[in-house]
Amino acid sequence: MKECKRFVAQQEFNTMVDGLIVSGDSINDFSIEKTLPFCKNETCIFIENIHQTKANEKIWNYLHQHETITCSIETFNLGLLFIRKEQKKEHFIINPNKTITSHLFERIRIKM
Repeated sequence: MKECKRFVAQQEFNTMVDGLIVSGDSINDFSIEKTLPFCKNETCIFIENIHQTKANEKIWNYLHQHETITCSIETFNLGLLFIRKEQKKEHFIINPNKTITSHLFERIRIKM
């Protein structure tokens, strides 16, 4: 990936992007329709905190089902969207629940 930009609220693009990171704080302001004209084939969009709130989950569901997104990968905290015109539409879910390790870290943090 040559260039990866971070999306901030109300941002407008003026150049093509290879990759884009959308923070959980900016997800409500992110518009796939406004971003697509600046995406290339094989652009990757990273969405942070997709399960942090019900609103984020609703936005994530809209984004990964969008007709232009051909491949999406959902993890516990991060969603990845890929635009690849030659690929059929696929959605993968990896580790949708907290792992045993994350539960242990929570217990360690509470005891400290």
